[in-house]
This record gives sequence, structure tokens and C-alpha cells, in this order.
Amino acid sequence: MTTLVRLPAAQKGDVVRHKGKLHEVIKVGAFVTLRDLESGQQRRFKPKDLRGARRIDAERFETNVERMPSGELTVTHPESGATRSVVSGGNTAVGRAAVVWTADGAYVSALPPDGSKD
Repeated sequence: MTTLVRLPAAQKGDVVRHKGKLHEVIKVGAFVTLRDLESGQQRRFKPKDLRGARRIDAERFETNVERMPSGELTVTHPESGATRSVVSGGNTAVGRAAVVWTADGAYVSALPPDGSKD
């Protein structure tokens, strides 16, 4: 007997590049729900439609979102102390938030700091 197990290309909490944009995986099931990290818009895809998506190295942690005098929102990496501007198309509030930190930038996440938990 032979059994074929097909694992999903991405899991909940992963950051993927799909069609040139960064997305976080919100839900995996019969459909995969992706959230655009820049605009905050969510879309559902069939798993076969995401075969071209590539997983991106990213850190997810909780930190303070602060507003600079210029109005720019920034976050600080808890280990390195590096500060980056927050890329966000939504209405990000000042205060504690889960942040996705990639080589491209820092984004406010829709998931908790441990993105794999429900």
C-alpha cells in the first residue's frame, strides 16, 4: 500500500511573497486566507493557486508601536534594538502590537505574536 501525503506549502503565521507582494497566512483549510501586509486586505485562495508563492524569512514578536513627532509610526526590535518605520495601510494604533519583521520592513500583524496559535 502506498500513501501520498501532500503538505501545504505554507502554514498559519508564515509570511509569503505572492504576485510580488508580502502576505501573512491567516488560515489554512479548504481555502488559504492571505492578508496583504501593506494594505491589510484579506483574500481567499485555492491551495493550487498558491503554488508560486514563496515563503519569506520573518520574525514575529510583540513590541510597542510609537508615533514620532513627524507622525510616522515606528517599532523597535526587542533583541537588536533596531528601529524601523511601520508599513501599514490600515489604521494602526499606538501601543502593544504583534509585529512581522522581514528584510523588507516591519508590518503590524493580524495574528498574535505566536502566529501558529488559534
